[in-house]
Amino acid sequence: MKKGISLIVLIFAILFLVACGSSTVDVSTTLNGMVCVSCEADVTNILDGLGVEVLAVSAASDYLHFEYDPDDISLAEIMSALRENGFTMN
Repeated sequence: MKKGISLIVLIFAILFLVACGSSTVDVSTTLNGMVCVSCEADVTNILDGLGVEVLAVSAASDYLHFEYDPDDISLAEIMSALRENGFTMN
């Protein structure tokens, strides 16, 4: 239940930022599926390919911090691309 609530809060925060006219959305989250440094590179490459700016990624702490422009891509598309490659945002 906690994971579902945090995702709902994240979605509302994004909607609020979009409504306020912010051009990019800043997301900090945990990311399951990273087990080594090469996974960090994989995540960075996946997100770079989507036009998402990766600010920090850490397999040691399962941490991901990125920015994206909701006019260019949705959070659902980002989550789907990560999930297709074995990574799950919480």
